[in-house]
Amino acid sequence: MDDNSILNPNNIDSKLKHYFDIFSLLKEQISAMKKRVIIHYSNLTLINSVIHMSIIIFTSTSTFFQSAISNEESKVVKYITMGTTTYSGLILALSKFYKLEEKKETSHNLRDRFADLEGKVCICIEMLQPWANKEHYLTKNNGEKVKDKETEWTALIEKMDSEYINIIEIKKELCTGYDKLFDNMKTIENIEDQFYRVKLSSKR
Repeated sequence: MDDNSILNPNNIDSKLKHYFDIFSLLKEQISAMKKRVIIHYSNLTLINSVIHMSIIIFTSTSTFFQSAISNEESKVVKYITMGTTTYSGLILALSKFYKLEEKKETSHNLRDRFADLEGKVCICIEMLQPWANKEHYLTKNNGEKVKDKETEWTALIEKMDSEYINIIEIKKELCTGYDKLFDNMKTIENIEDQFYRVKLSSKR
């Protein structure tokens, strides 16, 4: 086949290697960021659950003692009621101060968007896969339809370039939200520690 041919195997292999490399790197980066967001979301969900469960337990305990002790003037009932009210108010105020609900919602949205973006990258890789096999496009296997393969390959390259630019733009936008989510060094250290523990356990 002519070296200048659109379907020259060397040219196609070179292009495929280029696209496989850049999309595989993107997939690795996006997957790692998504996993960190999932870990952060799980941590926030756990903290939120503990907060609300503790309030429910304290409130239920307070109600039980109020019902069990008939003397409404009992100091025990007063202290329990006062303690429950103080605890609930304090813990909810701290939750609001640290914006736990807001961060949880942001993590949830980022997780979904990173998953969508990772899906886009995977689709691009899958679209390239058939061309790694020369049987897919060589003249001897396609006959007169080889011209259609030339058009198909040209269109695929244009699509890959377009998709790559689009994915980079979305990734840039998501990175802004990602950086804002991990707003202090302690949070970053905890997430990195959990991330690498998960990574190590998955290799065993």
